[in-house]
Amino acid sequence: MSTLTKSREEDAQTVLIPRVNLLPPEIAEATRFDQMKRIMAASIIGVFVVVILAAVVASFQVSAAQNELADAQASGTSLQNQVSQFTDVPKVFAEVQSAQAQLSSAMGNEVRWSTYLGDLSLTIPRNVGLTSMTIRQDPGAPVTSALGATGIATVSFEGQASSSKNIATFLDSLAKQKGYIDPYFTNATKSTGADAKNLVTFSASVTVTDEAKSGRFTQKASK
Repeated sequence: MSTLTKSREEDAQTVLIPRVNLLPPEIAEATRFDQMKRIMAASIIGVFVVVILAAVVASFQVSAAQNELADAQASGTSLQNQVSQFTDVPKVFAEVQSAQAQLSSAMGNEVRWSTYLGDLSLTIPRNVGLTSMTIRQDPGAPVTSALGATGIATVSFEGQASSSKNIATFLDSLAKQKGYIDPYFTNATKSTGADAKNLVTFSASVTVTDEAKSGRFTQKASK
């Protein structure tokens, strides 16, 4: 038998069975509606879960923010309490400044004369002896030196020397001290007589400048 004849016999034996949907349309529609309901229910459940999770996260965030706010408020209260402890500082500082100003006004022209006396004892020439030393200082009344310079005080000396040259040496020693200017002698008298020993009695003075101030009472209060 040929191949073509065999193929035709096989095709003749194949039986085609038609497909027929015997379900009523209402049942098919009901099935599709149930599927849609299940899909919608699953979607609603998913949305509900998302909303719950978002609410939980928001609740945690709100709680954390409230805790941070409470901590900040507590820190603010603590700092405020600390600040309140220093409310009197400006008042005290003003009082210190006022007292410092009064002290500076009263003692700003202070000269440590003990230092000058010590220096004088070391620099005075050997052949010069002082019999008196007078300091005239008035904070409200500046003085003027013999050469017209302004000072804060005048120191007058009286003494004796073996010669006028020794008096000049004494005046030079005064000029070398800090804060002294324009030393000069007002008079010099040579003693005569058997008991005078040819001594020269003299009077001298020197002007004291601002440079002689100690500065101890003119310091400003620290801030």
